[in-house]
Amino acid sequence: MKLTHNQYLKFDQLTKTLQDFAKENPDLCRLSSIGETEGGKPLWLMTITNFKTGDELSKPGFWVDGNTHATELAGCQACVHLIDTLLSGSNSERIKDLLDHTTFYILPRISADGAEVALTTGQLLRSSPEIYPMKVPLENFVEKDMDQDGHQLLMRIPDPSGQFKISDQDPRLMVLREPFETTGQFYHLLPEGEFINFDGFNRQHADSQKFDLNRQAPAAFSPQEYGAGPLPLYLKEARHVAEAFVKRPNIVGAHTHHTFGGFLLRPSSLRDDSEFSALDLEVFKLQGKIGEKVTGYKAYSIFHDFRYNPKKVTTGAWDDWHFDHRGVFSWTTEIWSLAGQAGVSFAKPLEYYHNPGTDNLLKMIRWCDQNLKPHEFYSQWKKFKHDQLGDVEIGGWLGLFSYRNPPPQFLEKELQKTTEFSLLHAQMSPRLKAELHKMESVGTDLFKLQIKIQNSGFLPSHVSDSAKAIGVYRAPHSMMKLSPGQRLIQGKLEEPLKHLTGRASELPWVSSMWGSQIQNSHEELVTYVIQGPGTVTWTGFYETGGHVQFTVNLKQTN
Repeated sequence: MKLTHNQYLKFDQLTKTLQDFAKENPDLCRLSSIGETEGGKPLWLMTITNFKTGDELSKPGFWVDGNTHATELAGCQACVHLIDTLLSGSNSERIKDLLDHTTFYILPRISADGAEVALTTGQLLRSSPEIYPMKVPLENFVEKDMDQDGHQLLMRIPDPSGQFKISDQDPRLMVLREPFETTGQFYHLLPEGEFINFDGFNRQHADSQKFDLNRQAPAAFSPQEYGAGPLPLYLKEARHVAEAFVKRPNIVGAHTHHTFGGFLLRPSSLRDDSEFSALDLEVFKLQGKIGEKVTGYKAYSIFHDFRYNPKKVTTGAWDDWHFDHRGVFSWTTEIWSLAGQAGVSFAKPLEYYHNPGTDNLLKMIRWCDQNLKPHEFYSQWKKFKHDQLGDVEIGGWLGLFSYRNPPPQFLEKELQKTTEFSLLHAQMSPRLKAELHKMESVGTDLFKLQIKIQNSGFLPSHVSDSAKAIGVYRAPHSMMKLSPGQRLIQGKLEEPLKHLTGRASELPWVSSMWGSQIQNSHEELVTYVIQGPGTVTWTGFYETGGHVQFTVNLKQTN
């Protein structure tokens, strides 16, 4: 089907789109639900591979998900774009080769309940509309569309103690008050909403809907982390995602699509790069360089470059769980940067979120003036009688499709970049093949058979040193199936195999200036002596490397 990538799909539209993909491409994709959200919506997972060349678990798998956070809608659309690219390009040599040898698991919308709220009401949730469990009831502040104009914006309240003032360079903008300013009109600036159980004075800002599905993974989980909930995998969505991932032990790489900032983030959130194995760190660095080249986004280590509090680490993130608990190289893509579009750069990535500065805000709003219609990115301040706070004004950035997500007309260009990064990462997977090395008759009805297994892929068959260390995958092994009347004289019907290195194993000391080593740790030779003619089938099982099979007919030659 012909799909345009300049719109954001509501849940029913997403469902129909995925169902149409599956219906029209039965040999390449299968749609299933891995469970339901807290609100009862199915969590759709699209499995894409060439099923004629083997079932999904017989090949290395690549996981992609999106929309972990409710308002980060471009993450979902990135998944849809990847699905469309794989299916519409299945006749191209590159995509055909990928689908012959790789399985893609694509989960477009994790926070399906929250995304629907954002798309239909304009309310800005972090992840889920479920009420957050509190030990002690608080006078919660609930963010909502107070004037019912379809957008959740900002409220400004005149107050001498306010942190903000109106910019004298553009009256649309609210900017930080200088530390030395003592006179003038100042404002408190807070999200549009209201207090629950307000006593008329105490203003406790504790959002009751603050669940963060990217703090619920079991990786160093902490209930003290904002939005984490009382225990790991607390929400159904988180539980189903973890279970689906574990049930697919062939997964070798993962991308989780978020917004915004134009960054590529990699583990670890928890530890210094010096604690990584040399191989794993070199692979991450190389993948980051490749990602930077194709997306234009800057790659960062979360621990070193992306900590919200320099004295604290972030816990419960899915990319950490992918790598530390499953041994999978994982990246979080922060799609879209309004600042980048406007030519604004920051020395440190989190400056974009903390306080971009007046000059940079001016550049961003001027870019919007030049490229968007006024109603697409900004709402003029208007007076509103708030039942609790009195006279306020509501207005400001229409952020959902300006800085949180690409405006629809700029969406497809961003999606093309993220899809290319996912395809390149998937192409780094292990690629195993079994072939005949030698077969000879060594006596009447006795055959010596040697089978060579080779990994021509970039990653080793164990994917990472992290995977090898945690030992969550079954060791590689082989099974030999004989025809009736045949007997195995040398070798075993089932026996262990060794893991095979990939080209990554020579990093960083590989150069066209002096070549590389010719050691054959990327291949293995297995030998059998079999009595009796007939067909034998040998299968090697490498969970993260997939399965390889070789069949040969043994017959006496004179």
